[in-house]
Amino acid sequence: MSLWLTACKPAPAPLAGASSQPAASVKALAEHLRRNDLAGFARAAAPAEDLQALDQAWREGRSDWPLAELPLGERVPGLLTTLTTPDAERRLNAAFDRQFARQERDLKAAARTLALFGSQYVQYQSDYPEPQRRYYVQVIQALGDWAQNAPLADATRAHLAVRELVVGARATGLGSATDLRKAGLLPGLSKLAPLAEAFKSVTASYGLDLDASLDRLRTGLISEQGDVAQVEIRYPLGEREIVHTVQMKRRNGHWYPADVLAQAEAARQGAQAPDPQPPDPAADQAKPAADDKSPPARPADKVARAAKP
Repeated sequence: MSLWLTACKPAPAPLAGASSQPAASVKALAEHLRRNDLAGFARAAAPAEDLQALDQAWREGRSDWPLAELPLGERVPGLLTTLTTPDAERRLNAAFDRQFARQERDLKAAARTLALFGSQYVQYQSDYPEPQRRYYVQVIQALGDWAQNAPLADATRAHLAVRELVVGARATGLGSATDLRKAGLLPGLSKLAPLAEAFKSVTASYGLDLDASLDRLRTGLISEQGDVAQVEIRYPLGEREIVHTVQMKRRNGHWYPADVLAQAEAARQGAQAPDPQPPDPAADQAKPAADDKSPPARPADKVARAAKP
């Protein structure tokens, strides 16, 4: 019934500047995700020369863009291995029955705690820029609210979800993270379409309709100065409306997300030849923690590490 009521809600009014090129470019990216066209999303999000750099970084394991931009996308490589093993369905169902079946109260309490801790960590302890902090906090809180009403402990529903995910993963023809890397960026993303479709179908069965969120996504123009623009994004997630701002940059007459262009530049820099001097273990051990140049962890990874005793 809740999904039917959502579908019957009147469409919200367009945002100011929705027809501008920067706002329309962001809207087009969402439409690719609505069609499970991950390769099309990548093509629209970066110029061809940047896609080459990102493809090389993908094959070398230095980048998982654009998966890291999607819900649980960073878990996809590991999920391929888990879901495509010969007895995956049996093992996953047994694990669910043993640990989660009929544990409704405990699961809701755990989800509530994770949402509270995650939002506080991102808001007060992470090193994300302020716009990203606000965005991640909104998403975490929306998912926490959704989890309070989702039938997470329903074994029958869980078994159906596992079967759908297993079928979707096997339809990709990819059996591991290595297979995904070897396929290359665009071919690998194209192969993931059946798993993306299965994932959205499963979340919808639990009351979180991501396709409906994408259908109702709105974009508007906040500002445009030369080749730089600020675009507002609004979309429903569960019972909340998510509000976010993205910076767009113009290249050769087309608008692209500024953070994607930055990731492509980082991929090019990472592909440069390493320092010919051999590493000095003693010097490495003596370096202060502030000198660490490893890539920043994603929100889920940071939360998991911070939660460790």
